[in-house]
Amino acid sequence: MLAGGELLASGEVRLAEGKSYTSPWTYFVHSATGLDGISHRLHRMLRARPHHPRSPRPVILNTWEAVYFDHDLDLDTLQALAERAQQVGVERFVLDDGWFRGRRNDTAGLGDWYVDDKVWPDGLHPVVDHVHSLGMRFALWVEPEMINLDSDLARSHPDWLLAASGRPTASKYCANGPDARFQRRVHHGRARHLEVDGARPGADREQSHGWHPLVVQAGQRPGDHQ
Repeated sequence: MLAGGELLASGEVRLAEGKSYTSPWTYFVHSATGLDGISHRLHRMLRARPHHPRSPRPVILNTWEAVYFDHDLDLDTLQALAERAQQVGVERFVLDDGWFRGRRNDTAGLGDWYVDDKVWPDGLHPVVDHVHSLGMRFALWVEPEMINLDSDLARSHPDWLLAASGRPTASKYCANGPDARFQRRVHHGRARHLEVDGARPGADREQSHGWHPLVVQAGQRPGDHQ
């Protein structure tokens, strides 16, 4: 017997009398050729969707494993990385986690989507301009459905925290109502693409509908977000 379903914590969904809950779809896939065959079948299913993007996917370099949170580097490091990327055919350069305020490790900063002027005293413009001069597109990593307790946003608006069993997991504010301030920050940094990290419990359909317009308004075509 096979069974599948979403991973819900105890008490995460509570139904009042007469109420209902619609669970996500569960797909079962079989292949005689192992994980590769399973992946190929899932890929074919996804690509067959009428709304699936038809444009070629750009070749991406993501800075995460090159620098992790250490953005307090000489600018030459990231510029050299961009140059190497351009030499091997990269089309989109993604500046990953660590560019925003107070984000020196994974326990702080989520929710404060401002460029950290202590790390980037001249803003992101120098690296963005260099990437563009090499003929590549520039993107920023974001995780709009999450918030750290150690952030200005959490301290200012604790009521925006979602919590399960006393453990904060997500911010409905960031996900369900992305405001104009976020959009202006993206425009100001001239990042026309966002790499959205939202593949986790808590990033539900309502949240996705919240940040999708933000991605489109930032300059992408619908369906072209990560």
